[in-house]
Amino acid sequence: MVQQILIDVDSVANAIRRIVAERSTVPEPGAIAQVEGTSVGVTSPFHAQLEYSAKLLSSIVTTVRSELETTQAAIRKAIEDAAENDAAQADEAKAILTALDSIVAQPAPSTSTSTTSTSTPPASTPGISKSW
Repeated sequence: MVQQILIDVDSVANAIRRIVAERSTVPEPGAIAQVEGTSVGVTSPFHAQLEYSAKLLSSIVTTVRSELETTQAAIRKAIEDAAENDAAQADEAKAILTALDSIVAQPAPSTSTSTTSTSTPPASTPGISKSW
């Protein structure tokens, strides 16, 4: 039984554009991990919890960015495989790859590697409940 897979070039290109656009709106992990303000006296417990949350969020953003890059690579590989397996759709696959290259070539924020710790959260502060 022969099955045919139809690739809609415009739909794939639009999906890739959305992925790239969303990636460019996410702040750098290093910027997310920054916590400013005083950390002495009565604000110390709040500052410690804010630092912990910022590092955790930074780690999550790093993971999301990595997943977006992995997704882009998987899309590219699938299209290349489809082009190899079906010569009839090679022109459509090449058009998608060209669109992918032009979209990905747009400058995106660089990913900075930051060492984040998602270890134990700071000690409890009266009146504040932890939801992590």
